[in-house]
Amino acid sequence: MPAHLIVTAVGRDRPGLVDLLSRELKARDLNIETSRMALLGGEFAMHLLVSGGDEEVAALAGDPAPLAASTGLEVTARLTDPPGSRPAPKALPYRIATAGMDHPGIVHDVASVLHRFQASIEEMDTRVTRAANSGTPVFHMDGRVAVPVEVRIRELREALQELGDRLNMDIEFVVDDD
Repeated sequence: MPAHLIVTAVGRDRPGLVDLLSRELKARDLNIETSRMALLGGEFAMHLLVSGGDEEVAALAGDPAPLAASTGLEVTARLTDPPGSRPAPKALPYRIATAGMDHPGIVHDVASVLHRFQASIEEMDTRVTRAANSGTPVFHMDGRVAVPVEVRIRELREALQELGDRLNMDIEFVVDDD
């Protein structure tokens, strides 16, 4: 079984960053298994689940500086467990989507409700767009949530609905059947 690590790389956006980083990892006999990449402001950020042999993974985890030097990115590397090795609690998969006028604290408010019900956020993407006619900033949040089987879904939905009403936001919470 291969060893795994999380690699985070951030740097000023420019063409070819993914090509450069993936080439450097390939040269070190490391494989990108899962990744999330995004342009955030003027910075390009990458979070990668990387696998490889014990020695190759340990070398990068122990000293990411050569990878940072060869790519010009800020790089961190941290050992992690292989996917599926952690016992997963019995949970139901749900999708959450929000939309409403942007203001500070939305992520915290939604995360607090989910936490109160012991729901685990597995993925979350947020973005701000501009309304077509007014230019008003509109906040969007989309994600996947694991809800423990013992949670009363109706109560969780009611709590999210109350939050949406208080924040004047649409919050959709549906079973994830993907």
